[in-house]
Amino acid sequence: MIELRDVSFNYNGGDECISNIDLCIEDNECVVLMGCSGNGKTTLTRLINGLAPSYYPGKLTGEITINGKLVDNMPQWKRARHIGSIFQDPKSQFFSSELRGEIAFACENYGMITDIVCARTDAAISDMKLSHLIETPIDRLSNGEKQKTAIASVYVLNPETYVFDEPSANLDDEATEHLAQIMKQLKKLLI
Repeated sequence: MIELRDVSFNYNGGDECISNIDLCIEDNECVVLMGCSGNGKTTLTRLINGLAPSYYPGKLTGEITINGKLVDNMPQWKRARHIGSIFQDPKSQFFSSELRGEIAFACENYGMITDIVCARTDAAISDMKLSHLIETPIDRLSNGEKQKTAIASVYVLNPETYVFDEPSANLDDEATEHLAQIMKQLKKLLI
């Protein structure tokens, strides 16, 4: 469960971005944040996944908890084990130029043994139906394929929660439909 109690945030040098947010996201719940551009949706996702204020400095007030624990002193690596993030522009989160390496990166970063890294990577590639793209450099993938790769690179760690920031922003209708199917699949896995 993720809970925000009276949360307000403003980026350094900026006006208050969000104010007095009370939000409780229960386990197995799917929440969609909607609103005009600039209304704080991305900021809210950054607060949940810890990118703000860690990487996007600013003033945060209120309380954020994950599974009943305050996140104030929770290291970013620990929060990332609970919450997997898929950014609006997937290529902004890539570390590798090839698909298999990109998906394996998260497991390697956590120091998992090679057999587990390989097994999880292969499973993520298969489950996300990316096998036919193994030899294709990431920069040659379509936007939808990049999005699936980004999702697989999070899925490989089996987080409790997925946070998507405007996931269909750069996708055509067909890729958006595929994204909806993947999100349904992920929801079933979390139940």
